[in-house]
Amino acid sequence: CIRDRYNPKPRLLPYWSEVMFAEDSNSNLWIAGVQIRDGLYKYDREKDEFILYHYTDLETDRASILGTFSVNVDKRGSLWISSWGAGVFRLADLRDTQYKQYRHKQDDPQSILSDYLEHVYVYPGGDLWISGWSGFSKFDYSNDHFVNYVIPYLQDDQLIEGDTLGYNNLLKVTRDVEGSIWLTSWEGYYGFNPGTTSINYFSHHHKYPYGAFIEEVYSSIMQKYPNNVVDLIASDAGIIWVSVFSGGIIKIDRQDKKIMHFKRQPDNPDDLVENDISNIYLDHEERLWLGSFKNGIHLLPPGTKSKYHNYRADPYNRLFKDMISSNAVQKIYQDKKDNFWIGTGYGLNRMILHGSAKQSH
Repeated sequence: CIRDRYNPKPRLLPYWSEVMFAEDSNSNLWIAGVQIRDGLYKYDREKDEFILYHYTDLETDRASILGTFSVNVDKRGSLWISSWGAGVFRLADLRDTQYKQYRHKQDDPQSILSDYLEHVYVYPGGDLWISGWSGFSKFDYSNDHFVNYVIPYLQDDQLIEGDTLGYNNLLKVTRDVEGSIWLTSWEGYYGFNPGTTSINYFSHHHKYPYGAFIEEVYSSIMQKYPNNVVDLIASDAGIIWVSVFSGGIIKIDRQDKKIMHFKRQPDNPDDLVENDISNIYLDHEERLWLGSFKNGIHLLPPGTKSKYHNYRADPYNRLFKDMISSNAVQKIYQDKKDNFWIGTGYGLNRMILHGSAKQSH
């Protein structure tokens, strides 16, 4: 059931503003993307209240900050916040309020790769990766600088018709059980091997100048379906889940070399209700959660193949306590206390599952 609803400032978030969550050592929750231009929220679990952090000390940068896109806590306890327009911020001591800002410097190859950043990802071993415009970066803690991996622009004659941005704005970062880094973009996705520093681009677009290697097992699926990847996760069992805009989800089994594609089946009420999946999440019990743009949440318990449980909002009463507050679900997150936090187009929900998914409301 839905236990609490939080909507600090009621408004419809832009559909592209993905809410991001992180938890610190005190089990406080940090939330980016709630107010896209203003900063981020801290949910103080002990006081059960929200604190909003603004960019008050950055008067020269405020006009260029279009969004606080991601927040994460590294293995050293530092809080990292990415922005779209002002680089990345680091708070080394959560008791302090002084952030260190890292910005791109044209004449410094060891500065952050761009001021326009997306996802802050903490590798299980402790490495910190940040994706954004023109590629991705790894933070070097010993020298307080960045190692950058630039994804080059396509030439004008190599762009797909209508594409004015190119291919090099990287969105989400994740890793698989073998240690490879995976990055999504609106034009396919990338695999990065930290050991060899090789980058593989997965797409059917044969003119891409990067000389990217495409494994045979992936080539057919990438030729058949669109490449605008919305989300990607990799499980410890070697399964990669990919959501494709208006194309449902793709399951890739790297061990068995099998690919399965799941889309809405109008004649099957237990299948996906929608093909536009905005977020994929695997919880602590390996249940698969799918957030959608218009039809709430799809939950697939482990051991089942296609029977989803659908959680939807009441179209006539957004404040009904046993339902999510909006069917536009942007982010799903399970905290250390097994609460589920649902970022929607009409506020933030906290959800608690009682027993199995079938027993939940």
